[in-house]
Amino acid sequence: VQRLVDRMQTVTFGGRLGITNRLEVEAEVPFVYRTDSTTVTPFSTSSESAINASGKDLGDIQFGAHYQLNSGADGWPYFVANVLVKSNTGRSPFDVPLDRNTGIPTEMNTGTGFWAVQPSITAIYPSDPVVFFANLRYIWNLASTVTVQPSIPANITTPTRATIDPGNGIGGSFGMGFGINERASFSLAYEQTYLMSTSQNGATIPGSTYDIGSFDLGFSYQLNPRTSVNLGVAIGTTKAAPDTAITLRIPIKFQVF
Repeated sequence: VQRLVDRMQTVTFGGRLGITNRLEVEAEVPFVYRTDSTTVTPFSTSSESAINASGKDLGDIQFGAHYQLNSGADGWPYFVANVLVKSNTGRSPFDVPLDRNTGIPTEMNTGTGFWAVQPSITAIYPSDPVVFFANLRYIWNLASTVTVQPSIPANITTPTRATIDPGNGIGGSFGMGFGINERASFSLAYEQTYLMSTSQNGATIPGSTYDIGSFDLGFSYQLNPRTSVNLGVAIGTTKAAPDTAITLRIPIKFQVF
């Protein structure tokens, strides 16, 4: 029996650049610090053992582009096509040492270990003072050959090379934003992602599908024409989702050209 408490703090530096009045590109560089505490209680005894692990390093750098497809005229919503690419610059879960007896990491990864490409389409419909929005996306995780470390629970005695193909995913979100006044607003949304089965050397790994859902609450305040403060709180609604995620963003506008 295992009980896991995982806490992760991420500081991200990012930027967006408007190329035309419809095309925008972006990049994000995250730095991750994780602490993990796992309590293990064997069925054969009532004694507990705790394994504490931590990790801090560069995370997975992400970059992408957004293009507004239409003008939103004649009562149509605005449609925006997006593509995001996530790299594998963070420390992979296959590169951290494991406790041989339990298979639990003794240090924490800061990345997923795989590249991913995420195309999506966003619809935005303003109806003053409310803005309705929805997003539909597909997540393509690229396969990679990795070294699987030895551990007794996995019945692996020596390091082995294996081709891991993470399950692809499909997800969506919908919600609405409310303008309180010319400076303040808040939003309500729901987000759900389904990740398909992962395979190792072509064989599907049982129990590797995941449903990740969250209810999202956001607040925004415009400090001045250049700077705003955005606070978001996500509350997990499925077992695979984090219990709580809090995000603070401070976007600052610059006139580049």
